[in-house]
Amino acid sequence: MARNPPTSTQGLTPRRRTPWWAWLLAASFLIAFGFNIYSSLMRLVGTGGGAVSDAPKGGLLVEKVAAGTPVERAGMQAGDIVVAVNGQAIRTDHDMGEMAWQFEPGKPFIFTVERDGKRMQLSVLFPDRRAWQINRGHWADYLRGAARQLLYFAMGLVVLLARSRDPGAVAGALLLLIFGGSGFLGPGGGGGGYAVLFRHLPFLLQAPVFIVSTLVGGYLILIFAALWPRPVFRRPWVLPVLLVPGFLMIAYNIIRYYHRFYMLAQSISPGPPWAYKFQVTVEIANTLAGLIVLALGYMRLKDARLRRSLRHVSLAALLTFGAFIVILSALVGVPFFRSLLENGATGLVFMVLGYIFPIVFAYTVLRARSAPASSIASSSPLPL
Repeated sequence: MARNPPTSTQGLTPRRRTPWWAWLLAASFLIAFGFNIYSSLMRLVGTGGGAVSDAPKGGLLVEKVAAGTPVERAGMQAGDIVVAVNGQAIRTDHDMGEMAWQFEPGKPFIFTVERDGKRMQLSVLFPDRRAWQINRGHWADYLRGAARQLLYFAMGLVVLLARSRDPGAVAGALLLLIFGGSGFLGPGGGGGGYAVLFRHLPFLLQAPVFIVSTLVGGYLILIFAALWPRPVFRRPWVLPVLLVPGFLMIAYNIIRYYHRFYMLAQSISPGPPWAYKFQVTVEIANTLAGLIVLALGYMRLKDARLRRSLRHVSLAALLTFGAFIVILSALVGVPFFRSLLENGATGLVFMVLGYIFPIVFAYTVLRARSAPASSIASSSPLPL
């Protein structure tokens, strides 16, 4: 009678448990993601009132007032220049966008306008009309943005929990989670009444939403590029030095969002009017630096399997984050890029490009096995 061969666990690698901090991160991002979807549905709509542009000497020039809007009912006319709202100076269109975070129904907002060289005050009252009540024509755009945001969040969550002990994979997962949870890719992240909804949250829920909001930025792409699939720089001080602009942007974001969320009498972010455009320029520079570092990392790899994986991810990153550069450039008013996004066909192309990176990265990381020691030795970091 044959005996069963003795079993042995020698040579088998036990499956490690996901560490506690990965579950804590996942829960924090889940809270931020849930709030951004909720706020995107509950934010006020109809807070605009026509066409506006930056006035030559500061303020917001009203070019056209739409009939039936709150500002039209308050008496605003084309040619007015909005110079303040509730006593807070409006210097540019961006300032008005930040002030809109504080709008809430039933509460009058005092608009100070200049008309024919004279200043007057108009009381504007916003109706309780939420985003989920928008007409069907807007739902397609909303659902596309929500789907893209959900894709980034889901892929980041899967990679984080499955590869939580791989620094490069964790960096990529955080990149996906922060972009997905911040609302930068889709619904949420700002708009009429967003700060009001935020202040209704318990403090324990406010904390993760606040943190995720301040961490979004192009420096995340640089961190990921420097760590995956192997660290690119040999000397540990190189990456922190490259990230100094990103760290400064985080500090600026903390101040900016603290004003938005907690300082009602000074909710417009401090700093000169050009600070927002400068911040977007730094984000574009970080994104470009990340793509360059990805290329440097690829040149240093000797292992064919790792080179193939990085080649796939690099191409996806180039397409997706290149599309983000176009979007950011359009946000700061570059006419050529704005016309690209406003065109239906090219706008659809840039939307599709936004889906490529998270799918390719998650698939590549989850499919890859642990690299043999020989490939690690042959994939030396840059001598910096």
